[in-house]
Amino acid sequence: MSEIYRLALQEDAERLQYVTYEAYETIRQLELRWPAAQADVALIQENIKNNDCYVLEVDGVIQATVSHLKNRALNFITDLPFVMWFAVDPAAQGKGYGKKLLNWVEQTIIRDKVGAPAVTLATAEKHPYLLSMYERWGYERIHAFDHGTGDGTMHLLRKVVNPELFSTYIREKMKLRQLTEIRRDYRNGRSRFVRRRGQERMKFVLFSLMANLPNAITGEAWSSQQKFQNVIKQAVLAEELGFDAYGVGSGMVRLFVVFTSTRSDRYSSEN
Repeated sequence: MSEIYRLALQEDAERLQYVTYEAYETIRQLELRWPAAQADVALIQENIKNNDCYVLEVDGVIQATVSHLKNRALNFITDLPFVMWFAVDPAAQGKGYGKKLLNWVEQTIIRDKVGAPAVTLATAEKHPYLLSMYERWGYERIHAFDHGTGDGTMHLLRKVVNPELFSTYIREKMKLRQLTEIRRDYRNGRSRFVRRRGQERMKFVLFSLMANLPNAITGEAWSSQQKFQNVIKQAVLAEELGFDAYGVGSGMVRLFVVFTSTRSDRYSSEN
């Protein structure tokens, strides 16, 4: 028996439409308004074109499929990769093909290719078994919502695929949240840094020495262009967070992009 994991091609559309439609029978019975449940060949082709649609082909026949959303349509709910349109041919269910394909996408695509710390997906609470199935497969609920479309409560689930990178991701999210809260309190006059009764208020400035270090996640060296692009991104972030100014300074050692060589040399000779 041969098993091949690959991206779907346009010529796979008819087979994928059959697999998806048959697999989503319960979704239609529950009257969930999921596009995949009513997808025709044209919509399948559009999904293949616009997203990364992966398939598991067993002995030359597609038995399972799942897609990685490529656009930022769901950035309002998750900044992590999102997978969707997961389906297994009902005639092949119970053989583990769906779990094999999802595991392959999680490890080979999301972790190794995309370089993300975790992956997300969504399902409906009213479905009789999907929520518990995903939880058995290592996913955890992180957000519940109801868009008022008649689907009822939906759950966003997340699975960590790179624990070390995920720890870094969480730390950065916490720092960003703390900065946002500080700035909000400052604007609302609740900060201990705000002087009252007409006195001048302390201003917040985001300052960078432009660390000349490799990518903390991949270990790869940044190109000169990437280094300055990172500075620009920091400046944009500072503005979005409401800082009063953004500054760039120089260091005395080559750990920084901008450094003073004469001062560094004198420091080295004196020490």
